[in-house]
Amino acid sequence: MNAEVEPFEGFNEEHGRFSLDERGYQRDVGQAERAAGEDPEGTHGFRWNFTQERVEELQAHKLTHEEARQEVSWEMKHERGSITEYYLFGS
Repeated sequence: MNAEVEPFEGFNEEHGRFSLDERGYQRDVGQAERAAGEDPEGTHGFRWNFTQERVEELQAHKLTHEEARQEVSWEMKHERGSITEYYLFGS
């Protein structure tokens, strides 16, 4: 299959970057959060939710808390497992 893919509207060919309508993006994220029954917290709330759910998932697969924390840290493009603690416990 050799389908042609349309470029993303927000891609700026000249600068090789994406540009988004930030207010529109924030509005859409807020609407999605409310539709899901979540308190609108912006996209950072996604990281909190992902971290908490992923650590539990990895521990269910027999990783220790420390191993799960480090794995999630790498998945979030951090190096230190201690960063994950922030998303788990807020400090």
